[in-house]
Amino acid sequence: MIIDRMMVLAGGADRLTVQKIPENIYKASYPAWFFSEKKLLNFMGEKYSMLVKFDTLGGEVRLKNPVATAMTQGYIFNLKETERRK
Repeated sequence: MIIDRMMVLAGGADRLTVQKIPENIYKASYPAWFFSEKKLLNFMGEKYSMLVKFDTLGGEVRLKNPVATAMTQGYIFNLKETERRK
């Protein structure tokens, strides 16, 4: 499984935010999830082995209230042998 350009937080909690589009583009807002990298990797680790973790285009995003930094990451996972036999 390949996950590319996933916004992850170093902290322990997932975070739901609101992305606001500048009005000079068009007036809108959208939900945006930022996942805890630790929780994501623990969840994936139940059935998958991580082969590669890599930085992706996009860099970092600073979040407000509370302040946090999200990073874009990529991962390549392989289904564990025990899961293949099921």
